[in-house]
Amino acid sequence: MKSLPVTSETLNVARRVVWFMEPEEALADPVHFLAYAMTYGTVEYLKALKGIVVWDPMNSMRF
Repeated sequence: MKSLPVTSETLNVARRVVWFMEPEEALADPVHFLAYAMTYGTVEYLKALKGIVVWDPMNSMRF
């Protein structure tokens, strides 16, 4: 599975929702990162990920 892109927005979200890992390490594991983002993230954090992560119910998630 490929990593999520490292941008200022994704790094900011990663720092806040996966506080116990380095942001780059969190983004390298997208399933783990997204589980934490959806559990602990705010609406603003999820909006920041819009366009980076696409949910397609027929094909799971695309990055």
